[in-house]
Amino acid sequence: GSVNAVRFSPDDSLIISGSNDTDIRIWKVSTGECIGILDTMFNRKVNDVCFSPDGRLIAGCSNNSIGVMDVRSKKIIGKFGLSGQGKKIHFFPDGNRIACAESDSSLSVWRLSDSDAYVLQQSFSYKHGNINDFFISKDGKFIFSAVKFTFIFCKNSSSVKPFKSFTTRL
Repeated sequence: GSVNAVRFSPDDSLIISGSNDTDIRIWKVSTGECIGILDTMFNRKVNDVCFSPDGRLIAGCSNNSIGVMDVRSKKIIGKFGLSGQGKKIHFFPDGNRIACAESDSSLSVWRLSDSDAYVLQQSFSYKHGNINDFFISKDGKFIFSAVKFTFIFCKNSSSVKPFKSFTTRL
C-alpha cells in the first residue's frame, strides 16, 4: 500500500514507515533492508509514526487508535482508542508522554506510567478548526499546533486551556 509516514530513529540507523496496508515497517538505513514488519498493531491504514526520543519505542496512529510497540521485542506495550481518526503523533522529549492530533479537532496527551502501560489520558479539544500538525517544545512545556490556514495555537502542556494564539498574515 502507499506510504503515509516515515521517520528516522534518534540515532539515524533505522527508518519506520506506516502505510495503507496497515503495516509499520522497520528499515535499516545502511542497507535499505526491511528488518521488521509490525502487522498486528492496526487493522486500518497507518496515518503517522514516530520513535521515542531514546529509540526504544515506536508509536503509530490509525483510525481511532494509537499503538505503541517495543522496537527490540516487537511486543505491543500499549494500544488505546481515540475519539477521532489519529492524524499526527509525537512523543514528548522525556519519552514519558505521547500526543496525537485527531480528526475531531482534539489533541490527546497520554502519560506512560512505566514501561508496560499507558494509564492516564490528558486530552483537550480545540473546536475552532482541525489541527493539521503540531510539535512539542524541547523542554516539553509547550505544544504548538497549526490550525486552519492562518492560525497557530500554543498550549502550555501542563494546563488544560490554550493560553496564546498567533495569527499569521497571508
